[in-house]
Amino acid sequence: MGHKFCHYVINSNIDEVWNGTLHFWQLNRGKILDQYISENELYRKLIVRHGMTLASFGETYKLILGYHPYENITFVAFEIKLMFGTGLQWLKPVELMKKWSFEMRINPMKLRKRKNQYFEENFIEICSNF
Repeated sequence: MGHKFCHYVINSNIDEVWNGTLHFWQLNRGKILDQYISENELYRKLIVRHGMTLASFGETYKLILGYHPYENITFVAFEIKLMFGTGLQWLKPVELMKKWSFEMRINPMKLRKRKNQYFEENFIEICSNF
């Protein structure tokens, strides 16, 4: 079982990114396992399970969004976990992340093996200051 990460900075309101993401998973047969919206609505979390296909044994997507209201920037962090396997099993998550980024009208990013510290610090700031 492997983990990979993907991080984005989107010049858009968090509601647009959130609603676009929910719509994306609805179209791509993702099952929402959990969702959370903070009281101030600047921090949100979504956990989605994507099922088995011929190329994958399934994967879980943990999505965290943080909105910086003064700059109108939404920080997005994905953590993708394979249910089983490695190597070729990453083809489906890579494809889905490309589709998601096109839906959001942003450039796709490569999946990374480590979290981005810059994003972690921004999420902490958003949660504690706004």
